[in-house]
Amino acid sequence: MICPTCGTEAQPGAALCTVCGATLTAPIVAGAPGQSSLTPYPQAPSTEYATVHDAAPYAPWIRRVLAQIIDGLFVVVPSFVVAIYVVAVKGKVHIATHANNSAKITCHFTAHALSCTGGTLIRANFRELLIGVILINIIWAIYVIIAITGPRGATIGMRALKIRIVTASDRASVSMGRSVLRYVVYFVIGLLEYVAHVLVLVSFLDWLWPLWDSRNQTLHDKAAGTVALDVRRSQR
Repeated sequence: MICPTCGTEAQPGAALCTVCGATLTAPIVAGAPGQSSLTPYPQAPSTEYATVHDAAPYAPWIRRVLAQIIDGLFVVVPSFVVAIYVVAVKGKVHIATHANNSAKITCHFTAHALSCTGGTLIRANFRELLIGVILINIIWAIYVIIAITGPRGATIGMRALKIRIVTASDRASVSMGRSVLRYVVYFVIGLLEYVAHVLVLVSFLDWLWPLWDSRNQTLHDKAAGTVALDVRRSQR
């Protein structure tokens, strides 16, 4: 090693320069030719988090709502296109009105039509419409389950708003089983809204729950043991 003060070559194992007496910066150890003879100083332990999401805050309610709206477009728009196709292309529409316009009109669905008393009959192929909408929702459900599973943990809307779904206990990636449970609970809550209108409040509670929940969880998050994180800071 060369003394940094006077430039004299120091002897192996020397702590002081024999010429100028300067303290050498590190103990000298004998090494193989061509290799550094300095003993490396110990490195300070890393203070970084084990994962980039350990310090991420919970996703705000408004961002979750916006992400849900974006995701909803991928169901509503294709369903609307299918409805237009079925009614305008595949369906037949016939409207007839009685002279007595004051008659009470009541409507009900049949296998292939919407039939209304009071003189109105709207006929279309509702079976094809129903099948099309159901297929769209099945495809979307499969996508959501797969998207929530694994390290990415987000749907299209969530990715746009920098939200990630992780487990509530240790913030790990969501497993396939947990993702299925999460979506099934979400679907059942939504189904109750249409099947039993008296339970429509449950659907509102599901999405309003994060407003007063300490971890900003929805009801389907609580059922599956998941939380939504705001990962805008960790993705910079």
